[in-house]
Amino acid sequence: MELTERQSKLIVNSAAQVFRTLDSGKLSAQAYRFITQHMDHIAHYDLHGFQSTYRDVRDLARSLQTSEYRDDPEHMMAWANELDRRYALDSSYRGGGQPPIVTGTIRALVALGQKYSGPLRSAPAYWT
Repeated sequence: MELTERQSKLIVNSAAQVFRTLDSGKLSAQAYRFITQHMDHIAHYDLHGFQSTYRDVRDLARSLQTSEYRDDPEHMMAWANELDRRYALDSSYRGGGQPPIVTGTIRALVALGQKYSGPLRSAPAYWT
């Protein structure tokens, strides 16, 4: 199933709600599936396991930029660029690329991670 503009907005809004409320339990199933399928994150068994892993939303803000097991804050933006490059060469998906709606959603989630990384650094640790 191809991602629609509406679905993309719902995914990004779900992640934004997580950061606004400091509650990883607000992450929707659709956002969870997108992050695990397109952003180099493992499933952590299911949505609830993922939410539990990212109970401290500062970790989610960081991993949206780096992917789950990397340290480079530019990694996911570079990955979106690579997916665009591959798609431009072969839009049939055989080339491993993704359409602009997918890479745009990745970039929007990375931007949220960047936006909330700073303000959340000094957040109290009571939700960890």
